[in-house]
Amino acid sequence: MAESYVALNRKLFACIEGEECGQAVLDILLPNDCALDTEDALWDYKEALPTTHSDPHVSKQDKNVHAYLAGQLVRTIVSFYNAFGGYVVAGVDDKSRAITGFSSPINVDDLRKKIESATGQEIRFVYQRHKRTIAQNVTVGLL
Repeated sequence: MAESYVALNRKLFACIEGEECGQAVLDILLPNDCALDTEDALWDYKEALPTTHSDPHVSKQDKNVHAYLAGQLVRTIVSFYNAFGGYVVAGVDDKSRAITGFSSPINVDDLRKKIESATGQEIRFVYQRHKRTIAQNVTVGLL
């Protein structure tokens, strides 16, 4: 029988209170290397996050995609901050819940500036990449 969402929320809230951002959190949110069927007030799955661009000649479309992803991420982080805290797992398809992987670097400083610009507050968060062994080695991001 699958673990109840109440039990999952209790475990995740304990991780949030302990400021954990590692494999223990991913073991809860990706049990048996499968994403949970739903998202909740304490977790969100994203297929991708806004990545760092090394090419100075990025297309307008890529800039628009980056701005959209950054806006969505800022909104999610602020929502978690205003509630109980929470986790974003990058590398999970939002619709199918398939673990697709995400190993690209993100510009944490830029993200912090966007959050502070939007809220007028500094919100602490941590971003880490973790390898998961599914059918093949996949890296997911945890924020």
